[in-house]
Amino acid sequence: MKKIAIVEILGGLGNQLFQLAFANYLKKNNVRVLISTNILDKVNSEKNPVIARRKLAFPLYYFGFEEINYVLYKFLKLIKKLKISTFLNKITGKKIFGYANQDTFELNNLHLVNQYYGYWQKSEFISESKNFLVKALENEKSIKQALSSQPKKGSTALHIRRTDYIEMDEALSIDFYKEAIQFCKNNIDDFRYSIFTDDIDWVESQSIFNDTDKIFWQEVNTDKTVEHFSEMIKFENFIVGNSTFSLMAAIIRNNKLSKIIIADPWFRNQKYTDLAETSWIKIKNDQTQS
Repeated sequence: MKKIAIVEILGGLGNQLFQLAFANYLKKNNVRVLISTNILDKVNSEKNPVIARRKLAFPLYYFGFEEINYVLYKFLKLIKKLKISTFLNKITGKKIFGYANQDTFELNNLHLVNQYYGYWQKSEFISESKNFLVKALENEKSIKQALSSQPKKGSTALHIRRTDYIEMDEALSIDFYKEAIQFCKNNIDDFRYSIFTDDIDWVESQSIFNDTDKIFWQEVNTDKTVEHFSEMIKFENFIVGNSTFSLMAAIIRNNKLSKIIIADPWFRNQKYTDLAETSWIKIKNDQTQS
């Protein structure tokens, strides 16, 4: 009998694409994949006013996946909560129900029904799924047009994420951006850059950004995510900092000529996975943002 995997989708656009890449990895390994989007809208915007409410960035049919039936989803949640699944595994001596996250996942240790919750930010899932993601995203007209265009030589997208990262104490320091921009000026011919940010007031208050071509502002709790992603993948180079939104844009668009700059470490205070490729440029992330 073909094994079944339920992959939970959570977070913003970048994280969702990582999870769909993982789902594709499972599918390529002969697992029937069902997608759950049941927790996407459960961020309490009143208690967390700086955190945008999440929704599915792209329709699942772009990726060839179907969503799990809601009744089945609730049933599986119930039997896990009541530990019925553990009991059935034990009395039958068979691997019927399994649960795993990125740290405990083993492809050669699947159960009959597997439930997966996490961000799945591993290079092995992305490396096998980049073409899959590109093909799926081309169903979105604006992204297809962006990918079919030739990036302007020297064009660079700089992503600055602050709102929720300030609460998390993971916002990057101004020194990170100074060093990243200086590196680009020294190493990229015809360097010019545009900024994508959720904190336009802070960006406009920093004189170092006075020479930017354009600022794309994504207000909290507004939906310009796909629009900005489509714009971002028109660029040749990327200063991704420590956000999966710009990281995924860089992964989708980058070529042999692209220069990609990433924070090192990705997070100062939380567990993270190093997703940087060997050719990417790492700039120290060791100061608290002011």
